Amino acid sequence: MERVSIAPDAVPVTGSAASTTAAPVRTCIGCRTRDAQSALLRLVAVREPGAPRAEVVADGARRLPGRGAWVHPSERCWNLALKKNAFSRALRSPGVGVPEMPSVIRSSAESG
Repeated sequence: MERVSIAPDAVPVTGSAASTTAAPVRTCIGCRTRDAQSALLRLVAVREPGAPRAEVVADGARRLPGRGAWVHPSERCWNLALKKNAFSRALRSPGVGVPEMPSVIRSSAESG
């Protein structure tokens, strides 16, 4: 690769800026701070056949279909999201059923 320099005192850059990729950034629906996708838990609204409404489930593998919402795996952010009614708004699913705090968050809160 060719080294490119903009000014004599500039730091040399190798390759193009497009070839460097940053980690995806998402916003926590609880505290509204931006963080790396890997630091957040993805939540999805899933409606079972015959169920009256959709339920929020944790998507640890980040592969479930549908619109996702992101929350820090902490009790504080979970409670803020509940207080703000952020689950329905972020998932665009009015009346979505929000379960108790997922075990993923509960275990991280107990260990922290």
